Amino acid sequence: MSITRTTGLLAAAASVLALAAPAGALADGPSATDAAAVFEEIAPAPAPTPSLDEDSVPESLGGTPYIDGADTDVTIAPNAEGGVLTTNGEIAIGIDLPDKAAEGERIDSAGFSAFEGDAATTLVEQTPNGVRLATVSDPAADTDQESFRYDLKLPDGAGLELQADGSIKVVSADGEQLALVHTPWAKDEQGQQLPTSYTIDGNAVIQHVDVSDAVGTVVADPYLDWGLGSVRIVWTRVERDRLHRNLAWASVPGSAATGACGLIPHRAAQIACGVFVSYKLADFIHNVNASQRAADCFYLRYTVWGGYFRQGDAGHSRHNCRYS
Repeated sequence: MSITRTTGLLAAAASVLALAAPAGALADGPSATDAAAVFEEIAPAPAPTPSLDEDSVPESLGGTPYIDGADTDVTIAPNAEGGVLTTNGEIAIGIDLPDKAAEGERIDSAGFSAFEGDAATTLVEQTPNGVRLATVSDPAADTDQESFRYDLKLPDGAGLELQADGSIKVVSADGEQLALVHTPWAKDEQGQQLPTSYTIDGNAVIQHVDVSDAVGTVVADPYLDWGLGSVRIVWTRVERDRLHRNLAWASVPGSAATGACGLIPHRAAQIACGVFVSYKLADFIHNVNASQRAADCFYLRYTVWGGYFRQGDAGHSRHNCRYS
């Protein structure tokens, strides 16, 4: 899927929404038209999404690369009560809209949807690797804090883990990272950054925004990201023997291992490979040695999230294993 957010998209959407929004659908929250206009004015665009392909991992690394890209989709219900469903292959996550915006029917325009509530409006924007949900509100004059709760429907056994940078990992029952809710941001209509953070309540993500110094309309924008996909590099038996010798002869095995990653010209894949090997050097070397003893092929596999390594593993297998 290749969807990009271009400058002026939501501004164009706003003019369409002005005609599409039903009269009297909103009590105190901003209209879809106003919400779209404010969002377009102050929201930072998602970082450009690099692609992963076989050219990202050249032959000089010594193994054969296989790229498994993210296979994502987003389904937006026709009414606010139905929420949003985002998928990556067979993995699905449902997202309920905040109560303050969970009213009314969906208003659509060119890859953008809006739900008007009695206290806020939520904008839903599909991205190449996930979905953004921007909740736009007009806090009352005597309000210092706004909170927006997003209840998630996760795969069986999955859970949420709050990170030091304020982001949230969605992890499977065995600890594998499935998705990432990026570090939160919030701004008022003048573009002023507002203090904001997430807390977790069961399978719910709650965004808290300090609006004590906010001027006018406030935008808070959770972004759920499935990542760029995974890279798997497989060494044949001959290639594995060469790698085994290089590690055995190197005075500093770690330098020999991470040096291989430096040969990758694709920056996102290079960073991911290097960080993986650095943090799991013992596992890397153990599996190279084990694959050599078992006459298996050796593989390295890692996942790239926004240009950074998030998880990975090294191992060995005889499945589809070639000699040279």
